[in-house]
Amino acid sequence: MADDFVNEHCDFCYSTNVVHHFPCLDFDSESKNSGVVFLHPTDHLPVNVVLASSDYWAACPACKELVEKEDVLGLVKRAIEEDEEGERLSITSKLKVAIHLRQTYEMFFKLRIRDGKNRVVPVPES
Repeated sequence: MADDFVNEHCDFCYSTNVVHHFPCLDFDSESKNSGVVFLHPTDHLPVNVVLASSDYWAACPACKELVEKEDVLGLVKRAIEEDEEGERLSITSKLKVAIHLRQTYEMFFKLRIRDGKNRVVPVPES
C-alpha cells in the first residue's frame, strides 16, 4: 500500500509523506472567483491563478487528520506555514494565497466523495 504513494506530494501542504487519498469530483478553483488576482513576477500584470483538482487529493498524516476534522482554516494555516517559497512573500501576498486556498479547500469539502454510509453525492442545481 505504501508504494501507492511513491512520488506524490500532499495536495494541501506539499509534504512528500503521503499516506492517504481522498476521492473528489474534478473542479477548478480560480483566484479571481475568490476576489484575488496575483501579479506576474516578471511583467507585474494581473494573473488569475487556477488550481485544478482531478480524481483525488493526496494527504500527509497531519493534513489527513485536518481533513477528517473538516478543519478548513487549519489546512490553510498549515499550507501557508509549510510553504518554503512563502517565506519570501509579503503579508499581502500571503493573505491573497490564504483567501484562494480557503475557497479551494471549501470546494474540496463540498465535492469530496466520502466512504461508506457517509458518501456525499452532489445534487444537481436546477
